[in-house]
Amino acid sequence: MNVGGLIFVTISLAVGGIPVLFVKRSWILLALSIPAYFLAILSKAIVSSLLVSVVDSPTLVAYLIAGTETALAEVGLAYVFLWLGRSSLREAKMGFTYGIYLAFWENFILLGLLDLLNLSQLTSSTVNFIPLLLPHFLDRVTSLLAHMYWGFMDYMAVFRGKLRYLFMAMPLGFIDSLAAWWDLTKAIPYLEFATVAFLLTLLSVPVMMGVLRWNSVG
Repeated sequence: MNVGGLIFVTISLAVGGIPVLFVKRSWILLALSIPAYFLAILSKAIVSSLLVSVVDSPTLVAYLIAGTETALAEVGLAYVFLWLGRSSLREAKMGFTYGIYLAFWENFILLGLLDLLNLSQLTSSTVNFIPLLLPHFLDRVTSLLAHMYWGFMDYMAVFRGKLRYLFMAMPLGFIDSLAAWWDLTKAIPYLEFATVAFLLTLLSVPVMMGVLRWNSVG
């Protein structure tokens, strides 16, 4: 068994699962997050397969497609399903719950449990994993922050009936443009890329706190 692969999966499981324990539970938001996340991933996969000759080339167009896919599919569908369940929304801070649920499906399920079940993948790698641990951790935390931001801002857009929060959420989808650039070029070391992506996504935290504070008045 590849120890490095297991550690990577453990990091994904921890980043995806632990935050769920520290937010107020909502079975309705959990249910809404399932189609919101997986239909987004499916739609992105379909678009990428149709444009494979474009998205697999290290060009500006490919990078923009990656970001646009995320902004429209992940952010957009998260909003759509919240809107369908809008009668169940009760308090502003539950937006964090919804965002963390979205991150749960990516980190705990898609890159956690499913990778854990893929034993052939975990036993085949011979790459020295130790230098990759920190950037992998930063990468997963970046995913957590991004999904939390998208979910929270979408929630506020529906909860307060203000589309501007949806439009504020979409630009962070272009973090995947940066990811596509690195995946296709490997122009800088993984740690440098992961650090830049993490710091950019970290900027979403004061935005969320400001929006929550503004909407908690009264």
